Amino acid sequence: MNQAFFYKALVDSLPDMVWAFDTHFKLVVANSAFFDMRKSLYGQNIEIGDDIFTHVTEDAVKRWKPLYQRALNGERILQDDSRLILGSAAMRRMSLNPVFNNQNEIIGCMGITYDITYEKSLELNLEEIEKKFEHFNSLTKAQLKEPLANFFNLSNQLLNSKDHSASDQSTMVFLLTEEISKITKKLKDLNDLVNY
Repeated sequence: MNQAFFYKALVDSLPDMVWAFDTHFKLVVANSAFFDMRKSLYGQNIEIGDDIFTHVTEDAVKRWKPLYQRALNGERILQDDSRLILGSAAMRRMSLNPVFNNQNEIIGCMGITYDITYEKSLELNLEEIEKKFEHFNSLTKAQLKEPLANFFNLSNQLLNSKDHSASDQSTMVFLLTEEISKITKKLKDLNDLVNY
């Protein structure tokens, strides 16, 4: 049994892009997802043994070569990246790790790129919900507390207003109406916030 075929089948079954290159930037191994991505981005195929920067733009070389060099210098890199891929916004997490031989010398670099678009969108949605909750909490605590306290205070005064003049009672009813308007507006703001 040839294990190499099974390893290749295993790596090719991953949706993530997996590739490795040596210290001279020569592609040593890559899976189907990597080859498909390269073809879709640059319109040409790359082969095992080719320079990793074959058929890429100058901007891509400027962007990726310093990162690859850092990994070849022994640094482990984990980087999230926002990209426009085939016209769609996508988030990718790239892991670059140096590869060592038995003498603990760096002989290349292994890269894996994961699609984290869904996870990032959930994270952004959660942040938005947290902001809404904070705003909602501030509305309920700060903005409703005073009008509600005023309303109940005026209501109690009005209930015990037998000794007050009709003019004072009229003023209290007017003030109660004002507090009800404030509460109604705050409740509308809360409703708008919840339904946003």
